[in-house]
Amino acid sequence: AIAFCELVMLKKIPIEVNVFFSADSAAIAILSVGKKRRATSSSSFLFHPIVRTPGNVRLSEKDMIFHAKDLAHSTKFYCDIIARATGKKSEEIARLMDVGCTMNAEEAKEFRLIHEIIPLPDLESSPDN
Repeated sequence: AIAFCELVMLKKIPIEVNVFFSADSAAIAILSVGKKRRATSSSSFLFHPIVRTPGNVRLSEKDMIFHAKDLAHSTKFYCDIIARATGKKSEEIARLMDVGCTMNAEEAKEFRLIHEIIPLPDLESSPDN
């Protein structure tokens, strides 16, 4: 996902992103590179720490240091992408990830993660009414 975001930013590709129901983890980064960002009114957005599970769970100290540095680099880039889109500081995005923050569509719009909320039809009313 981060490579996709980097490509979109480098090539200045004007993508439009619509969220249906939820955007979690890397999907928030992809959403953030959209020129126009929309979400349905039922959508939620989950910020959480980036995790990686190496194929081999037995790691040497050298391997752990390598993976920790790579994870820190990816996390910073991820936070920078979202910060750029929202006008927030990268550190604020990192704090949201650390605590595992969830936003609804209204909160995401106030946070400037999305530009517009796509209303859904009232599910209580039937088409026959």
